Amino acid sequence: MKKRRIFTFIILFITLGLFGTLLTSVEVNASAPFKTRTLNRYGDMVDTQDAYEPILSKKIIEIEGVNESVNKPQDLFIDKDDIMYLADTDNKRIIIMDTNFNHLTTFGVGILDQPLGIFVRDDKIYVADYGVEEDRESGRIVVFTFNQATYKVDEINYKVFKTPQSPLLKVDNFVYRPQKIAVDQNHTMYVVSKGSSNGILLINNNNRFLNFFAPNPTTGTFWDSVKSFVYGGKENVILTKKIPPAPTNVMLDDSGYIYTVTSTVVQNNLGDTIKKVNIGGLNFYPEDMNVSASFIDSWSSDFKTVYALTSNGFIYEYDIEGNLLFRFGGNIAQDEQLGLFKGASSIAVDSKGNLYIVDPLSNAIQVFKKTLFTEKVHNALSLYMSGKYIESEEIWEDVLRYNSMFDLAHKGIGMAHYLNGNYREAMDKFETAYAKEEYSEAFWEVRNIFLMKHLAKIFVALISLGVVIVVIRQLNK
Repeated sequence: MKKRRIFTFIILFITLGLFGTLLTSVEVNASAPFKTRTLNRYGDMVDTQDAYEPILSKKIIEIEGVNESVNKPQDLFIDKDDIMYLADTDNKRIIIMDTNFNHLTTFGVGILDQPLGIFVRDDKIYVADYGVEEDRESGRIVVFTFNQATYKVDEINYKVFKTPQSPLLKVDNFVYRPQKIAVDQNHTMYVVSKGSSNGILLINNNNRFLNFFAPNPTTGTFWDSVKSFVYGGKENVILTKKIPPAPTNVMLDDSGYIYTVTSTVVQNNLGDTIKKVNIGGLNFYPEDMNVSASFIDSWSSDFKTVYALTSNGFIYEYDIEGNLLFRFGGNIAQDEQLGLFKGASSIAVDSKGNLYIVDPLSNAIQVFKKTLFTEKVHNALSLYMSGKYIESEEIWEDVLRYNSMFDLAHKGIGMAHYLNGNYREAMDKFETAYAKEEYSEAFWEVRNIFLMKHLAKIFVALISLGVVIVVIRQLNK
């Protein structure tokens, strides 16, 4: 009897231990609770294979032996060494962890008021601190020095950059409210300030305002244009001032491109709420991309793809030209479910291609990993975007075994045929992929080959025709 009680106690202890683990994290290998969709050749959304699967939801972080919850986290950054920096906003702190959620250090308590954005460049951690509503002067950028060897953050000799001094910032009751930040290799700061309809604030490392960057255009109806044309020169007519939407977030990649997202109205899911711009402000993405009106964050990965996140938990993945590869994820209103979100605020990607999504309403970070299908798409895409079309052909063939209607694979194989001089086969693939420009190029090559092959015959025929015409004219004289 005593042995039975001991055995029962051991079983109960193990069960409670497993249950406690499930309270802090959830791991699954089941299929995703959402549909993955992509665009077909006609621009319609269609279902495709699962591109990612959710594997973990983390709500509790062990900090110095104590399990602690995060409180409405708003931003996440992952550096090249796969160290994560989480803006634990309502706890007024930054948590640094590895990608296994092992705690490294925490800082900012007693210094930060409302950290909404974070970016790491070299040994500097830049925090966009929104400030407190009651104090119009409390918005600022706080810069800390981080020693990665010891995981220590200097909380004594940090820098504080308040509102930059500039006449351009003293109009329209401007209030400096930093929400997001990105920093280039020269340590120039790109700051998203609440309601800044003039664009992103470009500020140097001495807190000198340089200019507004990548503003969104104003939008208006046809009748707005008519009114502007008819009444534009008359001072006694007051027209409603059109204000462009303010950027929502900003991100930089290693190539020097700046990605901006804007939460604004779009029509038929087409627009430019995500942009890929150079330092001159030129957008390299098309203006009619398949997008969402509720984009809130973006991330450029090492796999030549770009992710955009909506505030209700949908993830869009694009290639570097702005073509939609996948859309997945989703929203859940009541109970929590792995793979779905009550809300979303930030996305980051580690060196292995795992996605980390912050849900501030559930106070959780969810982790997604690539499926084998997506692994093959990324490998082929990396070769394709590097101009290695022939090398990518075999991998694209593997992709088609998963999804025979994946148009990008047909286009990739078509490019391989084109470089190998198999222009008719290339035309067939380009036609399947609805790649008009590439089809036209292959067609002209087929035409040129035909002309070169039959040029002598055509030349003889033309000469013969000319002789016949001359003879007929002579006979008619």
